[in-house]
Amino acid sequence: MIANFLLNSGIETKSKIGVFLHRDSRVIASILGILKTGSAYVPIDTSYPKKRIDYILKDAGVKNVITVEELSDQLPKSIKKVLLDGDSFLRYSNCQNPRIDFDECDLAYVIYTSGSTGNPKGVMVKNKNITRLILSAREVFDFTNNDIWTMFHSYAFDYSVWELWGALLNGAKVIILPYKVTRDPEMFYDLVFQKRVTILSQTPSAFKEFQNVDSQKKKQLNLKYVVFGGEKLQTSTLIDWYQKHDDTEIKLVNMYGITEATVHATAKILTQKGILENKNSTIGRPLDDLKIYIVDSHLNIVPDGVIGEMVIVGDGVASGYLNRPKLNSEKFLMLDDIDERIFRTGDLAKINCQGELEYIGRADRQVKIRGFRVELGEIESTLMKLSSINNVAVICSEINGSDYLVAYIVHNKCSEKISIDEIKETLKEKLPSYMLPNYFVDLDSIPLTSNGKVAVNKLPKPNEGNIMSLVKGALPKNSDEEKMLTVWRKVLGNSTLGVNDNFFDVGGHSLLAVRLMGEIRKKFGKNLPISELFENSNVRDLVGVIKRNDERPVSSNLIVPLKKEGNKLPLFLIHPGMGQVMCFKDLAFQLSEHPIYGVRLAGMYGEMLPFSDIKELARKYIQEIKKVQAKGPYNIGGYCVGGIIAAEIVRQLRAEKERVNVLFELDIKPLNRYDHLNDAFFVSFFVEQFFKSFDIVSCREKERVKYYTEEELISKHFSYQDLLEYMLSTVKKLKIVDNQYSIADIESWYIAWKNLLLGINEFDVTTIDVPIVMYHAKDGDYFGGEWDKLTKSTVRNISINGNHYTFLKSPYVNKMANDMKSELDRYEKI
Repeated sequence: MIANFLLNSGIETKSKIGVFLHRDSRVIASILGILKTGSAYVPIDTSYPKKRIDYILKDAGVKNVITVEELSDQLPKSIKKVLLDGDSFLRYSNCQNPRIDFDECDLAYVIYTSGSTGNPKGVMVKNKNITRLILSAREVFDFTNNDIWTMFHSYAFDYSVWELWGALLNGAKVIILPYKVTRDPEMFYDLVFQKRVTILSQTPSAFKEFQNVDSQKKKQLNLKYVVFGGEKLQTSTLIDWYQKHDDTEIKLVNMYGITEATVHATAKILTQKGILENKNSTIGRPLDDLKIYIVDSHLNIVPDGVIGEMVIVGDGVASGYLNRPKLNSEKFLMLDDIDERIFRTGDLAKINCQGELEYIGRADRQVKIRGFRVELGEIESTLMKLSSINNVAVICSEINGSDYLVAYIVHNKCSEKISIDEIKETLKEKLPSYMLPNYFVDLDSIPLTSNGKVAVNKLPKPNEGNIMSLVKGALPKNSDEEKMLTVWRKVLGNSTLGVNDNFFDVGGHSLLAVRLMGEIRKKFGKNLPISELFENSNVRDLVGVIKRNDERPVSSNLIVPLKKEGNKLPLFLIHPGMGQVMCFKDLAFQLSEHPIYGVRLAGMYGEMLPFSDIKELARKYIQEIKKVQAKGPYNIGGYCVGGIIAAEIVRQLRAEKERVNVLFELDIKPLNRYDHLNDAFFVSFFVEQFFKSFDIVSCREKERVKYYTEEELISKHFSYQDLLEYMLSTVKKLKIVDNQYSIADIESWYIAWKNLLLGINEFDVTTIDVPIVMYHAKDGDYFGGEWDKLTKSTVRNISINGNHYTFLKSPYVNKMANDMKSELDRYEKI
């Protein structure tokens, strides 16, 4: 009747007709009616926001939408509404099949999936794509007309195509589930039992909730098959299911698929023995009328066992994306090696030794953490192999301006919670350090979308209340470790820390590092420099430094290994005016293939006389650099006034006939002159730099710290001792140092800093013959000029978001790191 009503209403055949209905039997009737007119249906979920609804209708060129009166106001006025509860339809009585030429190559539907551009993209699927899906599935399944299916998923989600047509094309019954039933595991379970459902199609996330209810019931289900699809299956989650259900009575089938290949493309019948022997996400082999190849980034077929992208060939491949010619040319294409039209899935997999496909995860779930590419699915798979974990989701989350890996854990209710330390130790055995989550959040369940997938936007941010606070890290083995752990927990504000936790992985930064070293001096009587944290970044290792019998005066080390890992030439970065090198931490972590060394200010700890001659200072730094790298070629960089020192280092190295690849200048003019060279100026400037360099500008009012300008200091007629007292009092109130920090300590730092500025004030940069890359802060007052006059080679000038003090922090530093990597790699090839 719907088909005839549409045709009599003037709707043209082979058009696109929208379906905008609640989940009930009218959805099926509408879809069948549209197809009988030779047209294609465009499903639109009633929960979609208005902008998404409007976009889909406009993009698909939909002029008519089947709906009901109560929903019609959500549709644009320009759309013709076909109201199934309207008088015109209710009075209509022609139930004859319309005489329309039906072609299997006609479009059946256009389903919209999320798009990387922010707008969804419509996938065009033909009638023949659907029929061959169900026919090829008969080689795997024993479906009959006595089966009872559920339509669990939204008709706007392609999984519903399998649920609907799997039932109808096998002459079986399908039950359309109201939305509220799909959100309530108890209600859903009871319906499956009462209606004697035989075929259940579920995303793995949704089935975990079903399984939890089933574990508490003693009912005998009538299920023949549970079909998984829509997302990666962690087979280890099924172990408890098999404790209750025989794998020959209810068969579990893992199917991989994608909208662009008509729902399902592979199948794997699971067994209890199989998942115990192999807990990887095996998706089996392609359906009979499909082929799947694993290719590299250049679309060359890779050997078995090598991870690559899956490409699908065969009758299931869709027609393409509606109105997206550029995207179609990238995703639907011909390959010379295959000589058939393929679809690039964007999913990673490999072929195992049994010749079956093992699913790894989405290629676009790769994230970049500190310069390393991380596959989130690999972390999830590793975590799911722990028997006490029932479910897990791993995401990359921005916290306090930096990217961190967050693992959300759901524990098995019947087993004891595993400790964070045990989790980390397991991960360390199988994953590199950069893939270890920074935070572990304990949840009762993973939130899901209406399609049964993980609702990432509903996952809570880590905080004191949800970080696995009842589970402690590795415990100390002696009194020194216990005392050190107490210090760390106090400084970092985290009572769950263990002795193996990495300082930087648990939120440590430059200001906290200074405070930590102050607390260590107070508790242990040892004056350790911040540089020790880079080499000994957990409690146990730092205690080892303190207990060394042959302890050298560590504060004499000018070279700070920010990151020793890397198989390429190192990069040496010269300190800014304040002398510290913690400012390079975020940059160093992103340059994953190069060891990164910071050069701190000589004399700032009183370990040697300070330098006021820049040439002599540069000569000293070269001596220290050559202890790490005896011969060139060298990569040198400098930040702030460190850029001027770096230029002199390059000049001297070239005079020694050493090769220098590149000089990186980080936001510094080649000529710096200061007008007022008196202690009032230097002290005022010095204190101001504490606020800015340690990112605590906003603390002036909050901490009630008095800041004096140069003029105010002069008017107070402070003596030199008064000035030292003022500086010491300020850094203590700001909690940059501890109460044990002395006048002698602050004077050493101040004198080294003052001498550096005096030296810079008298120094002129000499022309060099090395390429220069200048990175200037977009929100600063210097934009990179003048360096082109000081080199006989090339100069590139790059603008980085942020100001002079923030452009080295994430996320701003990402652009700089990527450019540096490209520049450094260019010279590696020479």
